[in-house]
Amino acid sequence: MQIDDIHIAESERLLIGDNHFDQERLKFIKSLDSCDLLAVPGSGKTTALQAKLYCLSKLRPNSAINGILVLSHTNAAVDEIKKKLSKACPNLFEYPNFVGTIQDFVDSYLAIPYYDIRFSNPISRIDTAICREEFLKCIQSKWIKNDNAWSWYKHNGIELAKNFGIKVSVDGHFIPWDYTRQKEFKVASTKTPKTWEGKEEENRKHILKILCELKMHMFDRGILSYDDCYVLAQTYINRCPRIKSILRKRFKYVFIDETQDLQEHQLEIMDQLFSDDSVCFQRIGDVNQSIFHVGSDTTDCAWNPRKVQTFNNSMRLTSPVASVVDAFMFRRESGQAVIPNGHLVEVAALVERDDAMLHHVLHIAYGRWIVSQFYGEAERTVIQYLVILVAVRQHLVLAHHEAWCTQSQCSTHAIRVEAVAMVKMEGSEDIHLF
Repeated sequence: MQIDDIHIAESERLLIGDNHFDQERLKFIKSLDSCDLLAVPGSGKTTALQAKLYCLSKLRPNSAINGILVLSHTNAAVDEIKKKLSKACPNLFEYPNFVGTIQDFVDSYLAIPYYDIRFSNPISRIDTAICREEFLKCIQSKWIKNDNAWSWYKHNGIELAKNFGIKVSVDGHFIPWDYTRQKEFKVASTKTPKTWEGKEEENRKHILKILCELKMHMFDRGILSYDDCYVLAQTYINRCPRIKSILRKRFKYVFIDETQDLQEHQLEIMDQLFSDDSVCFQRIGDVNQSIFHVGSDTTDCAWNPRKVQTFNNSMRLTSPVASVVDAFMFRRESGQAVIPNGHLVEVAALVERDDAMLHHVLHIAYGRWIVSQFYGEAERTVIQYLVILVAVRQHLVLAHHEAWCTQSQCSTHAIRVEAVAMVKMEGSEDIHLF
């Protein structure tokens, strides 16, 4: 099957009006080979994906196999795809296709079916907050006669215990896991009572055994966290490998938008299912725009791109801003760069009008360098009233927002968004402050 110019022209009229996709975007839209698309801010990666989906929906014959699977990390991203395409190509949202979040997909096709096979009770709730609350109740109510180690842990290890989870490896091993920190769960790794001296490891194993038993009790009751669904999914794949070929036959075209926001266990599941020559498996995103998972001990993006295509041409960023963004690229794949093509940029004023803080940010070396990139006096005057850098866990990020914001937080400051300045970076000195 090939995507033709007629359908691309139709998608242009639907998505970008009188404009046309350039060669960089046309190459991706027409490609049905597995690849990872790395796209700089403002490059229109989601629009290009929507164009591809439009074309595929017009070409693909009605069939119970070879469907289209479109996944994203958030409901908002899924809703945007539905908003743009539901009227123009309603069949995209009908069987055998699936458009939703990765959590929806894992729940519907792996976790819930396997749970129904493995457990006698139906699932009661899939909700991390409720699951955590019920798990803590189980810990508090668990009493073991003459068990001093457990008695101590119930009262002193509860903050750690709330993050207890289980991870299943590809080879079937069950690992105590802290999904919040994305690492193996440790029982009282530092502070332990003196009564533990000489038997620390024995007590840790004992407590881990109890926590695993309580966790299995939660599974039996049908109270699951979102991460528990990946435990069920991986177990299903391990014990019934045929599910992979079934899903590959059902979904021949698989697209993941905003891949940089997926965590390692999510990426692993999708790779096992669809990293195969029989599937067009395309992952789209930007490793330099990955979200920071609260509580995680790492800021690294878990996604390691392969068979890379790039969108380097930003339709949003002007030359001064693009040069800043390019300099702050944390991970750069071969051929990646930020090339400006924009005329208008939105700058979020992340300011609580703390003049001392503002003075500090703008007068240390990186602040002076950032401001120097805004060449015009009009623009530079505005920048003097904007804090354009936010410290987040020792990483400095250029604060740039596409949409209206009402509140922003970082690990050291709660910063109220007071205004959004629309700054015309080229051809005009008009400045609109709201």
